[in-house]
Amino acid sequence: MNGYNVVRLFSYNHPELDLEAEISALKTKLRDVETATRIDLLFGMEGSAAKVYFDAFGKMLPGGFAFPGRKKHPPTDPVNARLSLSYTMVFNEISSLLDGLGFDPYLAYYHSIDYGRGIPCL
Repeated sequence: MNGYNVVRLFSYNHPELDLEAEISALKTKLRDVETATRIDLLFGMEGSAAKVYFDAFGKMLPGGFAFPGRKKHPPTDPVNARLSLSYTMVFNEISSLLDGLGFDPYLAYYHSIDYGRGIPCL
């Protein structure tokens, strides 16, 4: 499931939240990916879509948690800390599975080899 569908389905179940701008922007960005002719354009689209998704994510958090946007190195608040921990745990599970199958998770299709980078594009 992509970010557009996550936000769209959340909005359907929570009509009290106004996520229409984010849904529209994500839908447009998803459509734009099909026309990308260069890898640097695709990276730019990925980054701008992530920004929109995390803006929506901040609105979707219950209980009044403050979420200033995605901050990774280091996480600056409890929400970012939990996201980083969750991503690390998922990465380690997938990495172990791929390693057991003989794949090198640091070799990717879209990102160049950059050892020590942390999370590769799978």
